[in-house]
Amino acid sequence: MTVRALAASLLMVAVLAGCATAPVKNPEAETVVADANTALDTLNAQIAQFYIDLQKLIEEIKYLQNQPGWADLEQIIAGTPSIKNLENEYEKEPETMAMLETWSRKWNDSWKPLLYEYARLADQCTILEARRLALRERLFVVQSKFIAATLKTSSSSYDEAASLYSVVDILARSETELNSFTTNEIGLYDPRLHN
Repeated sequence: MTVRALAASLLMVAVLAGCATAPVKNPEAETVVADANTALDTLNAQIAQFYIDLQKLIEEIKYLQNQPGWADLEQIIAGTPSIKNLENEYEKEPETMAMLETWSRKWNDSWKPLLYEYARLADQCTILEARRLALRERLFVVQSKFIAATLKTSSSSYDEAASLYSVVDILARSETELNSFTTNEIGLYDPRLHN
């Protein structure tokens, strides 16, 4: 699913949440629904920002992958755990340094700028992954708020309870979509999977 399609699904959640209100005759339910709607608004803003940042990062990764020699360097990175750990320990490994020097001779260029750009992007992917996992947790919290709102309104209005619970279903789909974005074996998001 594309980032644009995900944003469209978020809009659907926002529209449904905007319609979620509790019957006036149940002030306690109104409070619970208002709290759930506020939490959903905050979550929607955070998820939208995540997708904006993800799209930008994917474009940078595409640019990296289009650089001459990237495919060869990617194989070296994938086969060298010390490079993926980004601790520069690879500089102490003669075999790794020999592979990197062979790469430089083959491509008539220094390996350092490309490897450093990879390290920067891998670091950005790690940070975004932490945000993605935090968003998943917030999704669960917001789902629980809507479940509580559903329970509060179910005795007074079946239609309202059903409307509130539909947000729980949409949030479950949003979680599935968020789960589809993970990093590959070298710690980067794979643009081929996220067009």
